[in-house]
Amino acid sequence: IAYDDGERETRVAKRLIRSKDGGGSSSDSFREGDKIEARYRGREKYYPGKIDRDRRDGTYDIAYDDGERETRVEGRLIRAKESSSSSSGEKFYLGDKVDARYRGREKYYPGKVGRAHADGTYDIDYDDGEKETRVEERLIRKRERGSSRSRSRGADDRLSEGDKVEADYRGRGKFYPGKITRDRGDDTYDISYDDGERETRVAKRLIRSTGGGGGGSDRLEEGDKVEADYRGRGKFYPGKITRDRGDDTYDISYDDGERETRVAKRLIRKLDGGSSGGRLREGDRIEADYRGRGKFYPGKITRDRGDDTYDIDYDDGERETRVAKRLIRSKEGSGGSSKLEEGDKVEARYRGREKYYPGKITRDRGDGTYDISYDDGERETRVEERLIKKKDGGGGSDSFREGDKIEADYRGRGKFYPGKISRDRGDDTYDIDYDDGERETRVSKRLIRKKDRSRSRSRSPRGGGRLREGDKIEADYRGRGRFYPGKIDRDRRDGTYDIAYDDGERETRVEERLIRKKGGSRSPSPKRGRKLREGAKVQARYRGRSKFYPGRIERDRGDGTYDIYYDDGEKETRVAEDLIKSADSGSDRSRSRSRSPSRGRMRVGTRVEARYRGKSRYYPGKISRVRADGTFDVSYDDGESETRVLAEYIKSSGGGGSSRGDSRSPRGRRGSRLSEGDSIEARYRGRSKYYKGKIRRDRGDGTFDIDYDDGEQETRVLEEYIRPRGGSGGGRDVSVPKFRRGERIEARYRGRAKYYRGRISRERGDSLYDIDYDDGESETRVAAHLIRSLESGASGISSLD
Repeated sequence: IAYDDGERETRVAKRLIRSKDGGGSSSDSFREGDKIEARYRGREKYYPGKIDRDRRDGTYDIAYDDGERETRVEGRLIRAKESSSSSSGEKFYLGDKVDARYRGREKYYPGKVGRAHADGTYDIDYDDGEKETRVEERLIRKRERGSSRSRSRGADDRLSEGDKVEADYRGRGKFYPGKITRDRGDDTYDISYDDGERETRVAKRLIRSTGGGGGGSDRLEEGDKVEADYRGRGKFYPGKITRDRGDDTYDISYDDGERETRVAKRLIRKLDGGSSGGRLREGDRIEADYRGRGKFYPGKITRDRGDDTYDIDYDDGERETRVAKRLIRSKEGSGGSSKLEEGDKVEARYRGREKYYPGKITRDRGDGTYDISYDDGERETRVEERLIKKKDGGGGSDSFREGDKIEADYRGRGKFYPGKISRDRGDDTYDIDYDDGERETRVSKRLIRKKDRSRSRSRSPRGGGRLREGDKIEADYRGRGRFYPGKIDRDRRDGTYDIAYDDGERETRVEERLIRKKGGSRSPSPKRGRKLREGAKVQARYRGRSKFYPGRIERDRGDGTYDIYYDDGEKETRVAEDLIKSADSGSDRSRSRSRSPSRGRMRVGTRVEARYRGKSRYYPGKISRVRADGTFDVSYDDGESETRVLAEYIKSSGGGGSSRGDSRSPRGRRGSRLSEGDSIEARYRGRSKYYKGKIRRDRGDGTFDIDYDDGEQETRVLEEYIRPRGGSGGGRDVSVPKFRRGERIEARYRGRAKYYRGRISRERGDSLYDIDYDDGESETRVAAHLIRSLESGASGISSLD
């Protein structure tokens, strides 16, 4: 025998062979291509498919409709598919409207029969322009599902892939929302649940459709403004219908630039103000019964799940998902009744952003959207009405704008704290920056009140006059509470201005209430009726600070501002006249000088004690710079430095002025003045040991530049650190304390101002020590003047005093 599957066998006994005839066995025999149902892998349930191959041994290969394949299935596990469809006239003719599974895929596409072949296959012309030849009859179904489909959910209404449904998950008795991801063709379906779970082959009886009811009555048309569930993700995005495919699917152009084709009608909802009144939308301000406890809390819709449940962000920071619509109520805004008209002054959220910008309506599109021309020159078309609010003086008093000075009930505790609005969320909540540095987001409008400034406004030099471009003004820079001088650079025509500040900063859209004109009310005292002239000696408040510094007028700008050269070398341009006073106030300066502890003029290098930052305690140091305004820069012995220290905060080290100086100086200031070229010994970098060298330069301020014999160089060495080479009078008058190995000490790590505890690990000689700090750090060759003992109290710093 030559078997059909290619095998061969010889000398087969007759008893092992039976004739193949069409007698009684025909009923159990199937032909290749027959539509059948088979018990897949011997299971109890039958699945539809077709005979792919007849093995000629009573077994068959089957291609199932759901894509599975099985070989050598016994005939007893197969049954013919009832021919009800063919007997009921399920024959297709030229021109018939049909749905067909393009290239055998799971999804049906609309089209019509272009040709009927004699072998039971058809050519299909699809509505989207595609063509397909010889499509098998099993892949085609007639398209005659009118309104009955939307009304009926019986057995004849077939579920389609992508349908929003609720299903009894694993037959537990509770239905969960999701969508059909695959139609298995045997009244079972694969479902992707909204909570992320998946389930395959769910029986149709366990599924119910979540149809929207009234939504199906109104026909969508090309150009309609809609919201659609983009790619079935569960979130709706605004756009418009660009094409009606004629099969209840539509092409959509989304407002954010995305496009989508063949979107099912059930995934689309019309955007019109009338019908959507009962429908909640993403971003709507609402109140909801949090977790069904009976109390409503304010918040907003963050996601529409499409099954009458919503995700909510509450104003107090809580979040809740899948809140039933019956637990939510809309927060009405009473002012919405006024209709917007062309020419109306409005504020709108440009491109849907959070911040409102002023402009006017240039065109009413008649579909609830408007074209807007913004005051800053920008234009925007088809802006939704919900993003626009009318600009009118009446209701505006209850509204807050970004930058407004306010008081707010911080976290609803009942006490109001001052601050300013940093962001308008557009939903009657605001972000606030409090004056004490705290921040709070999404504060409800009812917890905020405006800061009453009636007294300050009455004092404003502006009066009620309109600010004009070029006006000299003072403005509260970024709402910080302090005014800086500048001028109006641009009038935005919406009550805000761009400002160019005198210090070079720029700021745009500053509100008029934060600006005051530079008037004459404060100027008489500094000017004293006299015009400042170029070259005049003056004192001015540098960069608007409270303290006056001496200098001279370099240039009169002719607009009430001046350029000033300060005596300390600084320069400032366009200083306002009210920040300048004539340098005639000699009496107070002479008084401060007579009070000076030095009883004479202090020079650079003079050893002093000063009250660091005006504190009560005096710290040793030296004068590093003499300022022409009677103040001094001080370098402290602990490494700190301070500029412009008042004379009354300084006293000479040790009192008695000159006597102390004589005892310290190696020369005693007895006329043996150091000269350039002198051979000397100096304490290099203030250390205790003297090194040989010679004077290279006399700076004339009590300091000298030195070239050491070992090649080192040092500039501005104090006179008290230098002695003539070999002079007996100098001796070694510096007593440097000794520290022993293991002694507990404090040292200024790397010469910093702060002392750290440790222990002497090694004495290097020459008053240098290695230290092991308690925090694990170590340091080598630390000079004695940076160390003080915790046992004996000895301090190396005294050797430098």
